[in-house]
Amino acid sequence: MSLVGDEISFLAVPLAAVLLLDAGAAEMGWLTAAELLPSLLLSIPGGAWADRRTNRRRAMIVADIGRFAAVASLPLAYAFGALTMAHLYVATFAVGSLTVLFRVCNHHVYASVVAAERYVDGNALLSGSRSVAALAGPSTGGALVQALSGAVRPADGRPDLSGVGGMSGTYQLAGGAARPSR
Repeated sequence: MSLVGDEISFLAVPLAAVLLLDAGAAEMGWLTAAELLPSLLLSIPGGAWADRRTNRRRAMIVADIGRFAAVASLPLAYAFGALTMAHLYVATFAVGSLTVLFRVCNHHVYASVVAAERYVDGNALLSGSRSVAALAGPSTGGALVQALSGAVRPADGRPDLSGVGGMSGTYQLAGGAARPSR
């Protein structure tokens, strides 16, 4: 996943838990724990594992594909009415675990790709990319959640993106009560 994708997920997944699944404070705490726990548990073993691998770039690609699959499973599960807090926990833990793998391999690959005399310039470019992602990602995530949250809650539980601008009918609130659209 891209840096912007990481930042979008950072905001959109917790918002989805609250807006779509009525997550409370305890559930949000568990969701945050599922996101951060892989860093605590897997950073050192992951670094040792990456040290023994010759093709770290391949591990990074596999980690990115796995993170994409975990995140992509969330809107698909929602579209089929199967999104649950357990799914969010598992997907978030998977993304966190694969992010740890990606990052420990990234340090090795960076050192092998960038010449030592270019480290400062390379790090400046990476820091600039992270800064742009930190600004653009949450904004984009918030806009996506806002745009889709009203468009994907018809009373029958299926997504309805066909007429977002002129919706009419009865729509289900997150708490289960139905109300007419505005």
